[in-house]
Amino acid sequence: MRKLLILLIVAIITIPSFAATILINGEKSTFNKIDIKDNDVVFVSLRDLEQIGLGTIKQSGDGGIEFSTSKMNLLFYKDSDSVKMNSLSLKLPMSTYLEDGKLMVPLSFVVKSLGAEYDQETDLIIHIDNLSIPKKTELKAPTLEQPTSNSPVTEGVSTPAEPEKVVTDYQAPSLDGNWFQGIVMAYGKRLNLIDVDLYNSNNKLVQTTKSTEGAFAFKGLDDGKYYIKIDHAKNPSFKTFTTAPFNVKDMEGNKIKKPLNIYRAIKSNGCKPNEVKGQKCYMFTWNEVPNVANYKVIVSSSNPKAKVAKYDKKVEKINIPISDISKGQTYGVSVIAYDKYGNKIGESVDSGWTFESK
Repeated sequence: MRKLLILLIVAIITIPSFAATILINGEKSTFNKIDIKDNDVVFVSLRDLEQIGLGTIKQSGDGGIEFSTSKMNLLFYKDSDSVKMNSLSLKLPMSTYLEDGKLMVPLSFVVKSLGAEYDQETDLIIHIDNLSIPKKTELKAPTLEQPTSNSPVTEGVSTPAEPEKVVTDYQAPSLDGNWFQGIVMAYGKRLNLIDVDLYNSNNKLVQTTKSTEGAFAFKGLDDGKYYIKIDHAKNPSFKTFTTAPFNVKDMEGNKIKKPLNIYRAIKSNGCKPNEVKGQKCYMFTWNEVPNVANYKVIVSSSNPKAKVAKYDKKVEKINIPISDISKGQTYGVSVIAYDKYGNKIGESVDSGWTFESK
């Protein structure tokens, strides 16, 4: 009996404690400390987030901890559910706290502030997707305005010298009124320096901004209905994209949940007569699309009785045999590009996709 009791005690001691598994862009990440609080709120230390490469830590002048990312500054305080994001006051899901000299913060808040997706499954496997890990040279964000003093916290960092003035070409409108942010992507990657336009319900251009590492924001907006347009004329490599109209009201830092996925522009190199194995053809060629697995080519005619050539295979150009179409008819050609997962990543643009059979 005593031997059995000893075995039971050993078994109890050796049972490992359960901890969350955090997958960033599909890969497991190592956190030195993970705490799971009420309502399954997951806390990690700012120091761990720094070691992953998401940002840098420094002591603020009023005792807070400033976490600078490639896109923004976050200012945290010990035992506080308030945080400053680029001087804008926001609420955390739970208050921060200090543990082993490290400031513990809600993981979901930081991740979503960076524009990534956060999904916590019931078995505490946490998926963080579309998270961009910046280069070290990109980490420095504009310096925060220092708010009034709050609960101080020390994390073993020395007080820095006076910060250098940071010059940026981004002049945000006033934060008065509504503001929201989103992500623009193509073929599964975030797009930098894309012109994103915001129009009101009268089709008037209200604001234009450029994406930074895929992220964009519109600020200082009145209540009303708007839509977003990414214009091919401003972004020649991509097909024009327009969202459905949406209402803007009481929006402070809201995020468009789904990324704006835009398509590469496929431009025609023209239609030329050609001959393949003694057969006369019309030849179409076009520019290549990155990450393409196959193209689908659609030939059409406004005349329902006209013969139409059919293509549905991996091609980089097409030769349309004269025997496959009707004489004296006008035809249109469109091309769609797909990646290896079957996602549409490109589509034909411009007016060079019609010809008249002779």
